Amino acid sequence: MREKKEYRQELIATGKESGSGFKGFDQSNAFFATSAPIGSDEFNTTKQERIDFFSAQQLRHGWTGYKLGKLFVVVDHKPESVMSPGYQYSKGRLLPVWEAVPSCDMCGTHGDEETEVWNWGNPYDHGTICDDCQETVNDSR
Repeated sequence: MREKKEYRQELIATGKESGSGFKGFDQSNAFFATSAPIGSDEFNTTKQERIDFFSAQQLRHGWTGYKLGKLFVVVDHKPESVMSPGYQYSKGRLLPVWEAVPSCDMCGTHGDEETEVWNWGNPYDHGTICDDCQETVNDSR
């Protein structure tokens, strides 16, 4: 059985209600954990349930819409720095180290066992692309 991994999906506000008062932050996160591989039906269902939960909360408190940002996964845990102001409150606590999961710039799919997503280009023109989109680009030339 696969080990459960922790994920975080960015939610970015596309608009806020007008009027005075606080209308929410510009960005929020949908946290979830699953042992399913990225791109599987179980993974997508779990992810969508958490996105619906967190986005509904933001939409109730001032957002008028949102878009999805990057998907992150916990790759490691590190101890909190002694120099951190929060150290005195959480001595010995381990903080997660997040790493972005690569996703195709053209279709938005994430890399999994079936589809590889890789970086391409140079410092001036670059991005990420999956196998299927690369084939489409090659066929159109």
